[in-house]
Amino acid sequence: MAEKYTFVNLAYDVLKVTKVPLSLSQIWEEAQKMNLVEKLNSIGKTPKDSLASRIYCNIKYDDKIFMITSKKPTLFWLTERMHELPKAEVIEKAQEQDFKNKTDNIKEKDIHIILSSHVFHNEDLQLYTKTINHSTSKKGKSGESQWIHPDIVGVKFFFIDYNDDVLSVLNNYQKPSYKLYSFELKRYLSFSNLREAYFQAVSNSSWANEGYLVTYDLDDEIMPELTRLNSAFGIGVIKLKNDSNQLNIILPAKHKDDIDIDTLELLIDKNQTFKDFIQTINDDVKVKDCNRFIAGSYDKTLDLDQLDDYIKNNIERK
Repeated sequence: MAEKYTFVNLAYDVLKVTKVPLSLSQIWEEAQKMNLVEKLNSIGKTPKDSLASRIYCNIKYDDKIFMITSKKPTLFWLTERMHELPKAEVIEKAQEQDFKNKTDNIKEKDIHIILSSHVFHNEDLQLYTKTINHSTSKKGKSGESQWIHPDIVGVKFFFIDYNDDVLSVLNNYQKPSYKLYSFELKRYLSFSNLREAYFQAVSNSSWANEGYLVTYDLDDEIMPELTRLNSAFGIGVIKLKNDSNQLNIILPAKHKDDIDIDTLELLIDKNQTFKDFIQTINDDVKVKDCNRFIAGSYDKTLDLDQLDDYIKNNIERK
């Protein structure tokens, strides 16, 4: 009887051909590409956990097959290939390139409708969004308009949730009957672009009540730094790549009652699309009828089933 093919065999077969150390997720992904997973007798409900358990258990042995090459992130290698271990900078560069390759074929414009659909259907947000066309901006001196335009803007109308009496109270207290949102989109986030992307979102969201940095995917290694930046500057983070069909706000934005009027005025003056967005809000607040504008001047959205098909056909197949 042939010996059973185990998770240890799978990890060994992956690591004996790879050029750099790999994380647990990367080992599993490579095993799927190499058609090794189907050789397992059983994978169970949580195969990655089983893989991790077998590798860590083996590392405790004196004659261990596997070794850990770094802790942040945790990467694994074969002890028999220790003499082949690349230098640290080679490993880091290879890991970064591997992560970029996974998102190279995705365009930012491909993920706009994913965000717009999610924030529209989310019960806590129910936002109407507008993609800002940067080409409609007035030309200025080099660098003058850098980082002032968000990629997508959004508005939440309170009259969707509140009755007329509550809205009257808001008006009496001179509270606006809507909230403004700003979104900066990136295909991926890693240490190579994190700070530039985050402070770009800080720069172009001061006019809004809440600002978000949105990414299709991110390197888990950056989460501690993202959390620190969120605590210091208040820009939230949304990850669109998600196993469930729910909006994944991994770090909430800090709400601001007072918005930057000077920046709002600058954007209205600089960009025609943004000016149209603000004018549409003013008109819709007066009418207070979402049925009038649901298919009007805002971005197209998909229902959740359509969105699932869109992601499979336009994102995952690339």
